[in-house]
Amino acid sequence: MKRRITDRELKFGAWTIAAFIIAAASFFVGGALKPDEPPHYVFETESDAYQPASAVPATTKGGFTGFGEIDGSAARTVLAGRVLEKTATGVVLEAPGGQRTSLRFGDTPGISRVEPATESLLRPGVTIAVRLNDTGDTVEAVLILAQP
Repeated sequence: MKRRITDRELKFGAWTIAAFIIAAASFFVGGALKPDEPPHYVFETESDAYQPASAVPATTKGGFTGFGEIDGSAARTVLAGRVLEKTATGVVLEAPGGQRTSLRFGDTPGISRVEPATESLLRPGVTIAVRLNDTGDTVEAVLILAQP
């Protein structure tokens, strides 16, 4: 036997549908009437972190690419700066912006020196990192990371 819907249930259903229609209409009308406001920031958007990205993705501050993504580059370039102080266990670096960072050496730190080279060192099997120009279409510098 089917249960019959009472008048009270019909009225409740009608009021529920009307409430949903009014809520949906209010949402869309309210959004359309809201004036466009410029965004309000509570942080400094002029800092380096909010500047436009490089024309070439995945570049370090020095403009090089490829650190940490290829064989022959066991470590990533994280900090760069001028050595202010050298101790038996580490160094103090000063970044170009003046920020000072104390770094502690591991058990056997890999210390290397970059020296001038010629194109004759570029041959198949050599692992390199490159620095491209601002538009990303010309190589400005090559860093040899590992030779076969």
